Amino acid sequence: MGCEELKEKKESLLEKIKKLLNMANDGRGNTNESQAALLKAQKLMAENGISHTDIEMRINSEIEVTDSSIMGFKNLVWWHGSLGKIICENFKCFCYINQRRNGYKELLKSVNFVGFDEDVTVAKEIFYYAIMMIEYHTEIYTINFKLENTGTRNMKSIENSFIQGYLNGLHKKFEEQKVQNKKEWGLVLVMDKKVDDYLKSNLNLKQSNKRVRTNKDMAHYEKGFDEGKKFNIIKGVLG
Repeated sequence: MGCEELKEKKESLLEKIKKLLNMANDGRGNTNESQAALLKAQKLMAENGISHTDIEMRINSEIEVTDSSIMGFKNLVWWHGSLGKIICENFKCFCYINQRRNGYKELLKSVNFVGFDEDVTVAKEIFYYAIMMIEYHTEIYTINFKLENTGTRNMKSIENSFIQGYLNGLHKKFEEQKVQNKKEWGLVLVMDKKVDDYLKSNLNLKQSNKRVRTNKDMAHYEKGFDEGKKFNIIKGVLG
């Protein structure tokens, strides 16, 4: 095995051990899972001659947390924030709606992702891909519906019901995937403690009580839900 291969192997081990230790120290986790993670980390460190100093050096040298505006106010629609939250929950990031007023007193909004640069980049790609798929399937569905139901006027309500269903179907798909791949994805999808600390220290976020009213029509909602559950992650993103 060459020097580069040995270096890559050590980097991979350091990353795996770091994630195990983060899981062990995460107070939000299950006690048994935390203990199991700690034991596995200690075992890997002992087997490969890795010290706590090695892990600390890696943690301290990591890229800083990124707070990135993903979707600006001019293009923001009611469901972008909900989609961002679904994506971030599954790609180690945090999503929030940033609001500010410009010099003309106009309220500007953007969808922001917080996380390590690499994680935000992946989440951003999935976010834009999901927007494209939702818009595509919604357009196809409404075109076909209008062809079969001439004279229908309230298409916006139909679109919103379909999109709400799609979002919930997508959320359901991700949740089922996490259950099916718990052993492989359990640590991969845990948001890093450093990101959590950044959120607590730098963002004074307020919980919104506003709920989007879509006048949900169950027939259109269920069609959207079915499409959302068919959503496929871009090949190679998680592997």
